[in-house]
Amino acid sequence: MLIICFVVGMAVKDARLGTYKEFTRDILPYVKDLGYNAIQLMAIMEHAYYGSFGYQVTNFFAPSSRYGTLYTSISIFILARDKYSPRNSFGK
Repeated sequence: MLIICFVVGMAVKDARLGTYKEFTRDILPYVKDLGYNAIQLMAIMEHAYYGSFGYQVTNFFAPSSRYGTLYTSISIFILARDKYSPRNSFGK
């Protein structure tokens, strides 16, 4: 198993917060091309202070609203499972 770790909000090239949609569009194909088969998402739970990188969690059961909506956060997992998971031969 090859695991890569990302913070959704930091997975952009410019100095701003990234979004779930950008992560799904830009990072998932990049991870596939690099040959990784597992992604660890850090700081995805709601947290009060962004500088803590998600270590000061305020709600373990809510994806952070600073990157987008609940539904756009779910799209990361659905697309990763359906298009890029090893059991689907990485979308082939």
